[in-house]
Order: sequence, then C-alpha cells, then structure tokens
Amino acid sequence: MKAITPRKSAIYRSWEKDDKTTLIVVVTEDGVSLHHIDARYMETESTLLQLSGTEAKEVAERILRVLRGSPAQNPIDLPAPQLFVTRQTDGEPYREGVALALSNGDWQRDFHFNMTNEIAHELALIMHAAMD
Repeated sequence: MKAITPRKSAIYRSWEKDDKTTLIVVVTEDGVSLHHIDARYMETESTLLQLSGTEAKEVAERILRVLRGSPAQNPIDLPAPQLFVTRQTDGEPYREGVALALSNGDWQRDFHFNMTNEIAHELALIMHAAMD
C-alpha cells in the first residue's frame, strides 16, 4: 500500500444547482490529479486525469487568460485526451464563468464542468502550485 499526502487539495461543485458534478483537485509531488465525478441520472461516471506539473501550469495559464477576457488558446491539434478551457455564460440568472471540458475521443466519456469566475481563479492558483 502507498499512502499519498497531497501538498494541496480542493473539492469543487458545478455552479448548476441540479447538477451533481464534482471536481476534486489534488496536488502531489508528481503533478496534479483531477478527479471528475458526474452523478448522471441513475449511474455515476468518474474520470481521473493525471497532469504533470508543466501540463497543470499550462491549463492554469489558459484559465487565467479566459478570466482576463482573452482566448484560452487551447491546443487543437494534439491527440485525445485534451482538456479545453472556455468562457461560459448561463441564462436565468445571468452569470459568467469558465468551463473545463475533457475531449477523450469518446463523447460518452467526455466531461464538461462549469464553474464561477472565483472558483476558476482558485483552481488556477492551485494548479500553479504544482510547479512550486
């Protein structure tokens, strides 16, 4: 058995009150793990991503770009899986935030996680911590 003590960790929930989507972020010595849990309808789906420190910092920088109002500059020519960062807006009540989406080459295994600007900023700071 190997016990891992994370340097930092956080748990976030999607901004949609009826959405049971959760994102767990864990910073370890090896980088950052993102665990997306989606309690859909009658079953729960789970995806675990392991990002190197460099990959985590690059995603964090894309989140910060979007928060500043610039395009995220997502790499579109890399093979799956890819993590995309986009600006997210929602209707009633109107709100702005950031979406993190996994394109895994199988739309049934992809995920989309909406978060407020505040949570996106906090997530970017935690992911930057992987390089410290």
